[in-house]
Amino acid sequence: MVGMHALYTLVLTRLRLDGWTRSYLVRRTAEGLRRREIVCCLQRYVAHELYQVLVSLPCSPRPSRLMGGRGCVNPERRRRAQRG
Repeated sequence: MVGMHALYTLVLTRLRLDGWTRSYLVRRTAEGLRRREIVCCLQRYVAHELYQVLVSLPCSPRPSRLMGGRGCVNPERRRRAQRG
């Protein structure tokens, strides 16, 4: 639940500050979607963006407690890091 709240907060902040997000809201409202549905779409979009950033991060040779003891998010990069 905390992650969903964080995504919701990110979307609300983007709606206030980001021009692209505001224009997306206007466009989707004109298409007949409710604000709640639009926020849900934006949350998925933000989650996808964050995942892409996490996967592209370089692997750490030491496991991190923050990542549940794993050094990499991306399994392929984890295998490469383990090989050397």
